[in-house]
Amino acid sequence: MKIQFIFALSCTIISSYAYTCSPVPPPQYIIVYGAAAVLYKECCDKRAETISDDTTNFKVIHDFYASDSKRVYYQGKELKGAIPSSFQFLGGIS
Repeated sequence: MKIQFIFALSCTIISSYAYTCSPVPPPQYIIVYGAAAVLYKECCDKRAETISDDTTNFKVIHDFYASDSKRVYYQGKELKGAIPSSFQFLGGIS
């Protein structure tokens, strides 16, 4: 009985948290302190992760995509197998 109540309470808290925090905006690519970083905004929390030190060749392709001379990034994570010199955003995500 006690376990069911705790489970129901935790599900209620999780579902109300998800309701107040959605939709999550796409990450934002920024140049800070000589490095490219991706800024995540989740609810009221913000955090940034450095993804590249190649600021000369770093460019934002679309809200979700960016590249430097060696890698292509999707939502701040390296897109394995993508070739930066020939990568193009073809649409489909708004």
